[in-house]
Amino acid sequence: MRIIFIRLFYGLIALLSAVAVFAQLHETDSEMTLGSRHLLWITDVHTGFSPEKFHERLGEELEARDINAARLDFDADDPVRSQVLQLRIGNPDLSSARWAEEGYPVFDKGQHVTVETLDRPLEDPRGIYMLYGPEKSKEGLLESLAETGYGGAQRTLYANQDMVDYLRGSPFAWAFSASVLGIAFAVMASAVMGSRVYAQRFLFGSSPLGAYVREARAALLTVLVSFIGVQAMAAVVLLLYNGMAFYGLFWKISLLVTVVITVLILVVHLVAVQLVSRVDIPEAIKGRQPVRSSYAAVSLVKIGCLVGLLSLMQISFSTAGLMADHRSSSALLSTLGQVSYVDQRGVTPEEADRRSTAEWFAGEIGRGNVIIAQNKPLMKFGPDFKPLSLTSALAVDQNYLRLHAEQVPEAARWIAEDEHRHQPAVFLPEGREVSREELEEVVPYGFPEQRLADFTEHRIPAGRDVFTYGSSINEDPLSVHDPLVVYLPQEDLLASADSVAAWATQGGAIIEDRAGAMDRLAESPARTLVASIKPVAVHQASYLKKYGADLRTSLYGAVAFGVVLVLALLAYAVLYCRENGQEIFVKHLSGWGFLGTFRALLGVEVLVMAGVVAWQAYRTVGESQGLLSTGADDGVVTDFLRFSWGSIGALVLLDLALLLGALLLSSRRDITERTRTE
Repeated sequence: MRIIFIRLFYGLIALLSAVAVFAQLHETDSEMTLGSRHLLWITDVHTGFSPEKFHERLGEELEARDINAARLDFDADDPVRSQVLQLRIGNPDLSSARWAEEGYPVFDKGQHVTVETLDRPLEDPRGIYMLYGPEKSKEGLLESLAETGYGGAQRTLYANQDMVDYLRGSPFAWAFSASVLGIAFAVMASAVMGSRVYAQRFLFGSSPLGAYVREARAALLTVLVSFIGVQAMAAVVLLLYNGMAFYGLFWKISLLVTVVITVLILVVHLVAVQLVSRVDIPEAIKGRQPVRSSYAAVSLVKIGCLVGLLSLMQISFSTAGLMADHRSSSALLSTLGQVSYVDQRGVTPEEADRRSTAEWFAGEIGRGNVIIAQNKPLMKFGPDFKPLSLTSALAVDQNYLRLHAEQVPEAARWIAEDEHRHQPAVFLPEGREVSREELEEVVPYGFPEQRLADFTEHRIPAGRDVFTYGSSINEDPLSVHDPLVVYLPQEDLLASADSVAAWATQGGAIIEDRAGAMDRLAESPARTLVASIKPVAVHQASYLKKYGADLRTSLYGAVAFGVVLVLALLAYAVLYCRENGQEIFVKHLSGWGFLGTFRALLGVEVLVMAGVVAWQAYRTVGESQGLLSTGADDGVVTDFLRFSWGSIGALVLLDLALLLGALLLSSRRDITERTRTE
């Protein structure tokens, strides 16, 4: 072991931090914009509400508190990739005040943000407001606005618990953990393998703490130099990429992450030095390591790698499935043109809001401008209310069957006859039945009860995948497997326009002619509640891009975990063979077989792997229950379970094979050296 190797590993911390922070700022800017850690969300109206009074009081409060606010909205022309900040200035000295003239400094160059000055009362001020300025000055703003008749929530963004909840189980979190684990293992292995160097230092009077402090100082200097170097390179890269937008925020968060990781690695380094110091100096000079303690540490690293690999394999399976589903529907997506989702604002709708939205939707339904493709999970529960199984139902209308006749050709042919167009019907895959209760779950709320008896039943082949439009708010598949298809006539949809408007928030009610709908929306009171009308194809393309990024991140994490696992098993084998070299050599001379020689170690390994398998099996069952509860059908859950059990089995065999290979290499080398010596 040489200090240069440990310094090298410490030097990687700053690079890892910079890459991780860039990735997260890039994602955050594309979703919420940067520059603010405080959010005001106006959702409710109360008696006596007044937009004019809200606008006036907001301006007074902002000036009194020396802060700025910007209402976050979608760009009507490109709601997927563009946002609008409606800026209200209370402190012209803040950098955010200059955005109205200079423009918002986008961190993600793929995102476009338009900044407008909010100089007149909004027709409906409900929405999300980003607050800029001193954090202390923002407190209590919501309460100060209550007398204007509006309410909602005010909160700090990116709080520690929020970030933990957001990142938990994500590909990024696992990949980041794999990188940190790799650095920690490298530092510990370098220290443990250098027991002879430490023994020489101890022999000449150095204490374990003194040796550690000496190395920690050198390591901290390395971290400082590497941080400065990485930030200098990052400044050049960001200058070319986005004009150094939010570079101050970038380097501050990078510094924080670097400090946190460095402290963690320093603790691991200290533990390693303490373990080495427990070996007698004469033995350590001969090359002996703290075997038992090292076994425990390496075992923990190995278990962490296996858990990370299994988790990333499951994530990759789900992500790859979504990508395959989207790509299989790419031909359909390319024909959709301006077929669009309708997103409503995240506010609490009043009765007048619901009525105006229902009236606008009823007008679009009457014009034949709404496509119905509402996917409804039909779930069966056990006595303990755990989901047992789930099948799907897809509610469609004549527009869906006109545009996608090939999806359910039997239904398309059936409604082609005029006398059937006004007849509700259900098309059942072979072997499926439907009850009145299930039909009540599928039809929209407000569907005339007497019409339930009018449904006619028809049979269609089982086992097909039927296209849906997915969702604009969830990462749902674009097809559903083997659903029962429920046809709803236009007059029944008109009678349930309020419920159909609610379906739109789930991607179940789609606008065919976007331009015409937007023109009519501009003249309707519903315009204050509808956030955007965004093309399905463009939005789903952004999802596909995200899936690709997640898959690449998962692949990186899996490779990182795999490399650390191989090194951990190799270290495990080397330590064991060094500690038990004489016994292994005697058994070799006595004719013992390979498996017999290492049966004790392999027995412990089998027990450890049994624990990992049991824990992962418990986790997999929980994941499958979660899939059912979120609407995945039985086929998806079955595929997930098959893949998970196969992954667990494959990793167990891989672990044992790698360990046997490492033991074979280490023992042969040791036996060869002893044979030459003796």
